[in-house]
Amino acid sequence: INIMGTIKTKKVLYDTVLSFSATMMLQVIIQFVIYPFFANLDGKIYDELIYLMTFVNIIGSMGSCISLERTKLSAEGDTYNGNFIRMISIFFLPVIPIAVGFLYVGKIHLSTPEVICFILLCLFSMLRNYCDVDFRMSLNYLKYFFYFMSIAAGNLLGLAIWGKSGNWINVILLGEVFSTIFVTIFGDTLNKKPFLTSADASRNMIVTLPVVLSGILNNVIFNMDRITLKLVCNDDTTLSV
Repeated sequence: INIMGTIKTKKVLYDTVLSFSATMMLQVIIQFVIYPFFANLDGKIYDELIYLMTFVNIIGSMGSCISLERTKLSAEGDTYNGNFIRMISIFFLPVIPIAVGFLYVGKIHLSTPEVICFILLCLFSMLRNYCDVDFRMSLNYLKYFFYFMSIAAGNLLGLAIWGKSGNWINVILLGEVFSTIFVTIFGDTLNKKPFLTSADASRNMIVTLPVVLSGILNNVIFNMDRITLKLVCNDDTTLSV
């Protein structure tokens, strides 16, 4: 019994270290490599990055809420990938005009391709935050670690390709796309019958909606200072992370 307990304790510690290391490594690359690079490259680009990433993070939180709710529902019975793909699609539709409005209010002037990439960044950020449910359900924290490493690798590759041009949207977008590709290839759950739905689709959406709205509200309040600073400060004021 003691041996089994020791093995279980070691596994819990191992999984905890992997989980912590994965998120920490990604944050180190974003906060100490990606953001400082663009801050040093051009102050206006950096202000744009901070302002728009605030919106991206708020939208990404919807994916986290859906992920957590699916984890909860999976403890009660079978959950179907198609139910949640449908849910993400429906929840994301209103984001498109809101994203355009956010650009307009913040006086961010992007070309049409850049606007499309920005909207795609919002979508893939939402997907990335949802997709970690694959590893929560399978408890495969080694894959969870490499999942985050795939994002970091995409960010670094994007920086090498687009960094000097100041195209930060593509830099971060590539990392988010890499995460989706990783789950598609190496996932244990989400890549199995991804569009299979069940009669519980509407119920899943109804119980998840309050969680998503609550998550959005919390993130809007948390990030309100950055939004407000961008709207009230003049162009010479640099926003801080």
